[in-house]
Amino acid sequence: MVNNCYLEDYNIIKVITNGNDVKMENENIKLKLLKEEHFDERHLTFETSEELKTNEDYYLLIDGKRVHLSLGKITRTPAFDVKNYYDGPLGFEYFPSHTVFRLWSPVLKEVTLCLNDKKYPLEYKNNHWEVDVKGNHKNKPYYYVVRINEEPFITLDPYGVSGNQKVNYVVDLASTYSFKARSYVNVSTINDAIIYEAHLKDLSYPTTGSYYLATKDKIPYLKDLGITHLQIMPINSFFGVDEEQKDELYNWGYNPLEYMNPTGWYAKKPNHPTSKINEIKKMVDAFHMENIGINLDVVFNHVYKDTLFSYGMIVPGYVFRCDDRGFMSDGSGCGNDLATEHLMIRRLIIDTCKYYASFYQFDGFRFDLMGLIDIETLQELEKALKAINPNILLYGEGWVMNSAIDIKLLANLNNKDNLPSFGFFNDSFRNTIVGNQFTKEKGFIMERPFDSLTILKCLCGSDMPSQSINYLECHDNYTLNDYLEVMGVKDVNKKKDYLKFGLALLMLSIGTPFIHAGMEFGRTKNGENNSYKSSIDINKIDWSKVSEYKDVISYLKKLIDFRKTHRSVRINHQEIIKNGFKLLKEEHYIHYFFSEEEYIITNNYQEINIHDIVINKPGVYVFQDKKRIL
Repeated sequence: MVNNCYLEDYNIIKVITNGNDVKMENENIKLKLLKEEHFDERHLTFETSEELKTNEDYYLLIDGKRVHLSLGKITRTPAFDVKNYYDGPLGFEYFPSHTVFRLWSPVLKEVTLCLNDKKYPLEYKNNHWEVDVKGNHKNKPYYYVVRINEEPFITLDPYGVSGNQKVNYVVDLASTYSFKARSYVNVSTINDAIIYEAHLKDLSYPTTGSYYLATKDKIPYLKDLGITHLQIMPINSFFGVDEEQKDELYNWGYNPLEYMNPTGWYAKKPNHPTSKINEIKKMVDAFHMENIGINLDVVFNHVYKDTLFSYGMIVPGYVFRCDDRGFMSDGSGCGNDLATEHLMIRRLIIDTCKYYASFYQFDGFRFDLMGLIDIETLQELEKALKAINPNILLYGEGWVMNSAIDIKLLANLNNKDNLPSFGFFNDSFRNTIVGNQFTKEKGFIMERPFDSLTILKCLCGSDMPSQSINYLECHDNYTLNDYLEVMGVKDVNKKKDYLKFGLALLMLSIGTPFIHAGMEFGRTKNGENNSYKSSIDINKIDWSKVSEYKDVISYLKKLIDFRKTHRSVRINHQEIIKNGFKLLKEEHYIHYFFSEEEYIITNNYQEINIHDIVINKPGVYVFQDKKRIL
């Protein structure tokens, strides 16, 4: 006989059984049958005479057989979300004389702390579990053994800040590396930023030490180039690599396992409690000393696997979005979508970013698949982060993607006006300028016939000048060099012409320019357009090509300098309206005035004579008082 029973709400129980006599073991709690349904099995829905507590065990008697009341869909109810919100401290709180451990989960029945092989039971109070362990526990490993139904299991601390995917560590954060540089690198607006995206291993391979620290070796090049911010791909603990065998596997890092715990894959000593913490702080400090900010790529739309994510394990049904039938939403294409609108998941996101912004002093955040995060969470996050750093950079992928909540509530491009301080990646810029890689179309830089107004729209920020993140390539899809190969462009000199042209359009367009590391010297991934777990031989940056492309790099430096010194390419929407683009004519080139500059844009090799200067290559040519200034 099948006998299963589930807590569906605080006073609702579903029983799946063929039995007839169903009652609570606790005789003081009465059951009232509300509904009987027949599917493959017989489903009985009962109302209890009093509210049940999610952190306590209950048993039913079904024809005299004792059956444990399992956790049902109660965690997906609005009442559960509101009733169990907790705004006190979580994780561990270290003192030399004692450490306090706190864990949020209203559905656990028992929680045991395993600290350095000793066990301590936690007490449930005020919507969380807590224990104060006397003694100095600095650098000691810990994990939890918890129970929801009848079988206990091991889990890590969702608020753990150090560990190796097997244990967390108690660390004295106050005794870690102290910053020497000025905190944060500020820009007046996001349009003043010039962002350079890199994967730490790609950027610094090979090294036998720390990739966090090896990144510092690239500071002279990046400073000379003129960027304002380095954006690094995710560094939180992620699935897909072996932190101890660093060269066996490769991954971009978009498979989150823990959020506040950085990966040891980039660290010299992955199992050391504070080694990676100090290395990250030293990396950020070194960039700040040279007035270069560091932005962090974060992934709050999904996790690697719902059954491996500690929060999902200890509060099942709450952490991920589900449809009305209880099936998990999969807008991310990764098997799950984080329920960012749930109060404690919203809190986890805000707490994580606040921690990285204050403790590590990161200067901004790039949100992966931001279109799956709810608007309210990002609005609250912005307030919290700007209290730490008023000029923090916030931007992400606002692709319109379906999830299990109203699409009008999500931070996609259609709802950008609800997040005016956030930047949004502009794929229409890339598709117009470089070409649509999915349909294998040529873009404007490859001599494709053009419409002047379409190009001017890109130059003006595509109707979102204060929010447009303009890019030619990023870690996703083909590099520009490889896409030119796909489209039949083999000649190196012609590639350079197109690359210089693309970089000019990127740097002289209104919005925020975004450069993929190595793009400026013809980075290749050997034609691989999705290298998220390809070998390092595919993903590494070949720095030997810098000398071959020194003419392109020199041109990019001039473009960056022009952008920094000419306000006209960094203005907002109102200033565009005020200044206006004066389009002179539409022939085989674009000719317009903007502010005090005169611009000539041509995407072919036809000869043009402007102010007695012969133009015969694709490019952007800028004049002032009839004299060429770029």
